[in-house]
Amino acid sequence: MIGSTVTIHATSHKEFFSSYTLGNLGVVKMGNNKISKTIGKGYIILIIENGMRLILRDVRHGANIRMNLISVSRLDIEGF
Repeated sequence: MIGSTVTIHATSHKEFFSSYTLGNLGVVKMGNNKISKTIGKGYIILIIENGMRLILRDVRHGANIRMNLISVSRLDIEGF
């Protein structure tokens, strides 16, 4: 899910990470007011249909996150 109200990149899929650091990094609050504990972070490399690679940095890993979250504001800050 790509959203303008999403403030961080997050996923529940540890296998997506190219680099990963385990640690208690707080919580992620979802739009439905539920909270998911952040158990690690790292970066993920996405390969877009045209073959370009997009590197998402500081992606949070939360076991209870039901959708992959991509923050439009974070992409803007990083110059995309």
